[in-house]
Amino acid sequence: FLQRIDPLAAAIGAVNTIVPVDGIMVGHNTDMDGFLDPLTVVESQLKGADAMIFGSGGAQKAVSFALRRLGLAQIRVVSRHPDPSDEHQVPYSDVARYADTTTLFVNATPLGLPHAAERSPLDGLDIDIRSHQIGYDLLYKPRITPFLKRFLDEHATVIGGMEMFIGQAKRSFHLWTGHAMPEEATRVLD
Repeated sequence: FLQRIDPLAAAIGAVNTIVPVDGIMVGHNTDMDGFLDPLTVVESQLKGADAMIFGSGGAQKAVSFALRRLGLAQIRVVSRHPDPSDEHQVPYSDVARYADTTTLFVNATPLGLPHAAERSPLDGLDIDIRSHQIGYDLLYKPRITPFLKRFLDEHATVIGGMEMFIGQAKRSFHLWTGHAMPEEATRVLD
């Protein structure tokens, strides 16, 4: 239904923002910018590091694309049904094998949402979270998901989905208005 797709959205393979330009509808993707925005504080820790993304849906595409741009050494996508033709997809049974060398863990599944509020993709996995590791959950409600709580319990760094959501909003606001989003709009009440 779009007359044009922004090259970044085409490369990611998903559109989540539509902008009318001179009477035509242009598709954009704000997920990458939203995902990267809160990572600036840990970016130096991620250079040459490994990441593990739980979930193989649409959000994972933007996350993988963003992490490749950051220059991570290895990006593994954990899936219930890994695609055998994709060397980066691994089954849940392989998570423990790579957990110790992984710096960034990303939850891109719906586990933690109201219909699965007490669940996490880490459930049932025999892995130890270390304080130098980072847990990033794309879910923004609740603010502390079971996934993030596991990292907090080990004094590891956590990034919640609300931070990504605000980063996406900043990019969308700029696309729609041509202006930076006012800083006071980025403050979210608990």
